[in-house]
Amino acid sequence: MDERNTRRLTSDAEIHSLKHGERRMHPCRNISRLGCMIADEGLAATTGEDIEIELREGIVVSARVIWARQGHVGLAFRGEIDIATLRHLAAVDERMLHDAGLRDRFGRLLPDRLGKRAA
Repeated sequence: MDERNTRRLTSDAEIHSLKHGERRMHPCRNISRLGCMIADEGLAATTGEDIEIELREGIVVSARVIWARQGHVGLAFRGEIDIATLRHLAAVDERMLHDAGLRDRFGRLLPDRLGKRAA
């Protein structure tokens, strides 16, 4: 079951993790104001672990690992990121930030299922 509290947007951004003094680059797969999913890329993260994420040069946020599996890591930010940073990382049309429709990884609307509206 999907337990997301806010809508995630697809991202092609490259972000960095800062863990034990080591900085690694990770492709960001999706992002919201409350968290993101990144490719593991050698992070070796464990659920519950705290790490720092550099979203852009000079924008570092604290995050907690929510899950780590199949080469990806789900992170929850300690605080919401601002809408301008989200817009930059997701590179989406402003209308999509306020659209409640469920979308796939490519931004296409999903069909209405199980009482969840697609548009």
